[in-house]
Amino acid sequence: MATSRNCCFFPGEYPFNPTSSPSASLFAPAAGERAPSDSPGSRLPAATLPATRNPFSVLGDLDDDAALAIRRSARVTGKPDAYDPSALAAQRAHDRASAEINVTALENIEDEEPATLASAINTPQRKRWLAAVASELTSHLHNGTWETVDAVPKGRSPLPSKWVFKVKFDEHGKVDKFKARLVAKGFRQRSGVDYYDTFAPTLRVTTFRLLCALCCQRRFVMHQLDVATAFLIADLHEEVYMVLPEQALVDAHLPEFASVRTVRLRKTLYGLKQSSRAYYTDFCGTLIHLGFTQAKADPCLWVRVTDGALRAAIAFHVDDCAVCAAPEDISEIKSALKRAYRMTDGGLARWFLSVRLHQLPDQRVFTLDQGPSVERLLVRFGFAEAKPLSVPCEGALPALASLPPASQEEIAFMVDKPYRALVGSLLKRFRKKKIDRNLTGYEPISNGELS
Repeated sequence: MATSRNCCFFPGEYPFNPTSSPSASLFAPAAGERAPSDSPGSRLPAATLPATRNPFSVLGDLDDDAALAIRRSARVTGKPDAYDPSALAAQRAHDRASAEINVTALENIEDEEPATLASAINTPQRKRWLAAVASELTSHLHNGTWETVDAVPKGRSPLPSKWVFKVKFDEHGKVDKFKARLVAKGFRQRSGVDYYDTFAPTLRVTTFRLLCALCCQRRFVMHQLDVATAFLIADLHEEVYMVLPEQALVDAHLPEFASVRTVRLRKTLYGLKQSSRAYYTDFCGTLIHLGFTQAKADPCLWVRVTDGALRAAIAFHVDDCAVCAAPEDISEIKSALKRAYRMTDGGLARWFLSVRLHQLPDQRVFTLDQGPSVERLLVRFGFAEAKPLSVPCEGALPALASLPPASQEEIAFMVDKPYRALVGSLLKRFRKKKIDRNLTGYEPISNGELS
């Protein structure tokens, strides 16, 4: 095969021009060869084939400069019409249609998470949100989270608070439950006055993967427990006052929870800076009492070792707890934890840290994936019908000053694109990119690797 820089294009010839006849041949017979019309099997008569047409013969008598001038394209170049007003209107219409499809795919729920109690009352899910609010207030009454006061002492400022509403999904991506949380605005707290030390008990992804590997190699089962109202358990030692949010609406729609607006907190509450540390300290004391020892590599991993062998492990991420042990020992550990706390028993773990799990202890197989989370992400940002690609874009693209929108038309086109939300969601899942795998048949790991 010969390679040459000398080429020319004939846009008027077939097949570049659909209106031209396919009888126009780009090949001329060489000297001593028969014409195509004389070739056996030719479907065209000789009269329809040009006998002397050879488009490439003109290049043989030209020098390099002349050939370069000939092979330059005569096409007119210009700025693409991506930002043409009609194209902008069509794109915006497509975005609106995609948004409507996305809302339907999410059952009109995820995009309707209200920001306030007043907006929750005006949604189609009104009864379910009010039931979630009633459940939250019932937990506060049973735990004695606060006591009402007539006035705030001089020199003290009550913290504002708000309602936070969230839809929870199961391992299949379907709606599991509606949750409402009464959250204090802890950013108004003053260090050294309203709080002192802080800590957030969050499990590392690498620790979670190690725990799954241990379950495979030792034929352990992993069960999931959810501590009900975890941040309402520990006592609050600081003097903190708070104003209940939208109490007038609560009095009107849930009269059994009518109360004055200002209260003094006796228990920790969601949003307070010291709440997570207080819960962590209380939970660790319970684990020590049950004979567990904290791992040095991760403060949220606790193990029970007997005669030099690992017998059980407990990992927790905020109020979600994963218990790993042999099938004959798992019930005893769960019963001991349930005696100490009010817990929701999820049974065999199927959904933990936004990761779907499938366990086959007898076969030493542990399957993990983020499929439901990724599918909801695609639906949320309008890519549910997009085709998958192994390489969606070129890597290591330089950040140029010309990349951001320059004109007002481009800015108007990009203003409703949730770019920051999309990047943040992708980063959150890419941090767990090694989580999608099957853990099978691991060799035993020495107990020293747990420390």
